[in-house]
Amino acid sequence: MPAKKSLVFLASIGFLAASASASSITSFSFTADPSPFSSSLSTSFTSTLGSVTGTVACDSDSACTGEVGTFSLGLNLVSVSTPFSVEVSGTLSGDTAADAAVMFSSPASVTYPFVIPVGDFDAVVLSTSAPALGAITLDGAFELSLAPGQTISLPINFNVGTVPEPSSQTLIGLGLLGIVCFSRFLRTA
Repeated sequence: MPAKKSLVFLASIGFLAASASASSITSFSFTADPSPFSSSLSTSFTSTLGSVTGTVACDSDSACTGEVGTFSLGLNLVSVSTPFSVEVSGTLSGDTAADAAVMFSSPASVTYPFVIPVGDFDAVVLSTSAPALGAITLDGAFELSLAPGQTISLPINFNVGTVPEPSSQTLIGLGLLGIVCFSRFLRTA
């Protein structure tokens, strides 16, 4: 019987020792460039999502091409393999597809070009797993090319990690229950 008690105790400790820390977004900012576009953009962020929402328009008689704005994304990458993605979705007006790019300038210079179709769209620009790098900052820009009179409404989403799964919470709860049962068993024995 002592071996069974030890096994229950060790299993309970094992469930509680499961890592509760996860990679997260620690800060996020986006600064819109005033030219050549007119824009109405706002930002928000949580521990797993940094988002730029609003509209960008080309109010010129000629095509508008350039930087919509720059971003700075603070991350705390503590998990061995953290899912990281950049997604752009929304609606593009007009009858011409738009060229766009998400460009990272720091810590490394990398450009991810993509084409936005007319109408509703949803594009995954980047989807990867990031290693455990600790606290880092990703700086970059969002570039766009719009035809005269064209408007795009969007969110640009930077996603990091995942929300804890309900099964993980269940395992932690079972671990706590195991410790309570084990301590009661010891008091009665």
